[in-house]
Amino acid sequence: MRFLILKDKKITAEKVGELQRQFSDLIQEHTGLTVTFYVQEHDYTYVPTEPDGDGDLKPTVEYMKPLMAGVHKTYGTYGVDSVVLLVHQDNWVFDGIWGNNSSGVYYQYHVHLCRFDKKNIANSLGTLYHEWMHSLDVLVKTHTGIDINSYFKDTPCWVSWDSTLVHGNKFGGCLSPYKYIKWKDNVSVLKTIAPNLKQAYKVRKELYLEPYKNVQLQVISWLRSFINKKQK
Repeated sequence: MRFLILKDKKITAEKVGELQRQFSDLIQEHTGLTVTFYVQEHDYTYVPTEPDGDGDLKPTVEYMKPLMAGVHKTYGTYGVDSVVLLVHQDNWVFDGIWGNNSSGVYYQYHVHLCRFDKKNIANSLGTLYHEWMHSLDVLVKTHTGIDINSYFKDTPCWVSWDSTLVHGNKFGGCLSPYKYIKWKDNVSVLKTIAPNLKQAYKVRKELYLEPYKNVQLQVISWLRSFINKKQK
């Protein structure tokens, strides 16, 4: 799995390196997957915002489109899997949230907007893990056709992947046995879906390395990505 981190210039190389290490260790331990990171500096001193349906502030579409187009120009559709907008706490203007995930909205990337806590790396890790978790049902459905929600539908108080397994039903209904992810919560879920994650990331890498041998699979992935895209 390949992550491009668009690192706020205010975050030191040492601190982003520690976040990478902790996230990599978490993923390796519970899925067996290895994370490859690419890091680029980005200036977040002014990001235009607009409210979503809940009134939370997010970067505008006009801001995001050229930013993601720049990523696509360098990496293509399948050269990276996740793009992390890692914004230092001092530049965080997105009221109401600590992060956001967009899957399949910009090309086929999973885009994670994440607040970097300048005092507590555990908060930064929890935010990155939380937003990545939001993307996994779309990732697997797009590239394998498997709906991983089906593995958990016997969970008491089941609502959906996002509501139950990422948010622990915090925002309504009876409480799930799973927690709202703040740090290293709900890692048992990763063990369950690890084979599906490995297959999905394998497909994406094959599409990157041998695109002309996988034209039909590219078309299927595009269609599934469009059908299943989400922002959460």
